[in-house]
Amino acid sequence: MKASISVIPDGPVAGVVELAVRAEGHGFERCWIADGGTATRDVYVVMVAVAGATREMMVGPGVTGVGSRLPSQTAVAVASVGEVTGGRVMVGLGGDDLPALAEGVATIRALLSGDARLDYAPVDTEIWVAGRHPELFELGGAIADGVLLDFVYRPELGAAAEAVRRGGPAKIAYRTSVLTSHDDPDFLRSHLARFLVDGPEAARAAGVGDADLARLREALDAGRPGAAGAMVLDEWIDPFVIGGSVLDCANTIRSLALEHGIDEFVLPLFRMPAPHRYLDRIAQVVSAARRH
Repeated sequence: MKASISVIPDGPVAGVVELAVRAEGHGFERCWIADGGTATRDVYVVMVAVAGATREMMVGPGVTGVGSRLPSQTAVAVASVGEVTGGRVMVGLGGDDLPALAEGVATIRALLSGDARLDYAPVDTEIWVAGRHPELFELGGAIADGVLLDFVYRPELGAAAEAVRRGGPAKIAYRTSVLTSHDDPDFLRSHLARFLVDGPEAARAAGVGDADLARLREALDAGRPGAAGAMVLDEWIDPFVIGGSVLDCANTIRSLALEHGIDEFVLPLFRMPAPHRYLDRIAQVVSAARRH
């Protein structure tokens, strides 16, 4: 099982680079970087910076929306990063419009490895799709090299993996936060608020009521993610993350990977008070999970 990090570059590029270098030292092999448009630093600039400061770490947008950038522009950007990094590049795509997502994957694949291949594109650049909905999982299995299962409601993780396999032979990555007994979940609350609103069926299964979802949506739509996060209860968080002691968390990751055929575990590094200490601690969990 590969180990990766994902970051949102909503602060200085140097801070992202420091985290990536530290992560590589702990054995993490890949760095997915969010494409947040004007809310973040430019994803491709950050990718080049991370690749330039690390020895072997793969980098990629994780994810870029097919509706926010033309797929042909994404292909050119990814191929260019691959050219300057010696091929250490991948691409992750997302979007709610599944026909547009499929068309975007086809366009990018043609430019990276197909009949219209850019002559400077690295060979065998992986194309991933990411999301939290079953329809996307099956489509991704059919059209992509990998599918990133993003904060999936854990009791439904097996069904999600099966949906990918129904679609085709794509690899499976699982992205979620790890909370040991030393970790305060406050850094996660505003992000989980968005996940709950975007996936109301899973939210309801986790015990979130319709009135709660309406209040969360109202706060997020008003541009108040902190207020939305303050409404998120601990019991809503638990079924979307991996929690317990270091050993418990390692055993959970390992058992989920074996049971559901997970090829890659992705640790998100959100904005938090002490990200380096958190990374050091969770790296022990991931390392233990991979040893057996």
